[in-house]
Amino acid sequence: ADLTGLEGVRGGKAMHVEPYVSGTFDGAREAIAGAPGAWSESRRRAAGLDLQAAVTSALTLNATLRPDFSQIESDVLLIESNQRFPLQYPEKRPFFLEGGEVFDTPLDLLYTRRLASPTAGLKVAGRVGALRTGALWVRDDGGVSMAGSGYGPDADSRRGDYMLTRIELPLGEGNAVAVMGGSHEHDGGPLAAFTAQGPSQATGSRNSVLSADAKLRLSDRWSWEGQVAHSATRLDSAFSDTTLLWPPPLPTTRREKFDGGIWVSRLKYDTRALSVSTGIRGIAPRLRDELGFQERVGVRYQ
Repeated sequence: ADLTGLEGVRGGKAMHVEPYVSGTFDGAREAIAGAPGAWSESRRRAAGLDLQAAVTSALTLNATLRPDFSQIESDVLLIESNQRFPLQYPEKRPFFLEGGEVFDTPLDLLYTRRLASPTAGLKVAGRVGALRTGALWVRDDGGVSMAGSGYGPDADSRRGDYMLTRIELPLGEGNAVAVMGGSHEHDGGPLAAFTAQGPSQATGSRNSVLSADAKLRLSDRWSWEGQVAHSATRLDSAFSDTTLLWPPPLPTTRREKFDGGIWVSRLKYDTRALSVSTGIRGIAPRLRDELGFQERVGVRYQ
């Protein structure tokens, strides 16, 4: 039988909270000349929080504060010696996986494993009206190699902020257009380097990327996808003179700016028994994308 009289009913908004508290205590006693020595002790404490909430029925908020990834499955062992190109590892952390498909594009402009030590993060993913959208902010302590980010230094990242936003407009029947923008800003600290003028340290740097992509369904079997992106980078470095002068001179500041582009175009043919694709991808020599992963720059693939 049909139910009647149910008017103005609204569904609840779910919220899931996972706090954690952990601590360790280690004690050791060394022998000195055959006699027991003094005890040495060390204590470690940690606390954090993961939160997931439904902003609307189609939009989800994820937040994390000092996340604990100790229970995540370890990476498969990869051989790191004699590597021509940097290694790339799959993402396994729930905060980055849930809703992460909204940031998927034809180009690898987001590589979340570069965010190695997040202390806080916010992510919103879902639909707002007709738009499919996502936004990500992560505060990261750094400490991971920047190899694979393109042109420029490959030293370990420093403490800073990662931000990314993507908005997609579905056009129906598998067609869609989208724009995406992101940035990585360092607080400062050493970032690579020894030059002819002497050792340097980055006093603050910023890398930003803007892109547009599209997917078109040409027929039941033919489809096309493409994307174009442009990056802009600023490196502020303080250089010290290596000559023996007294009193030592004050460091001089140098600001370096460079930019580059990347693009891709692919044509696909799909049936139940056969899938074929052809395409071309170009990467400018001075492209740098600290949010993504590009093993080489200044090349063209086809």
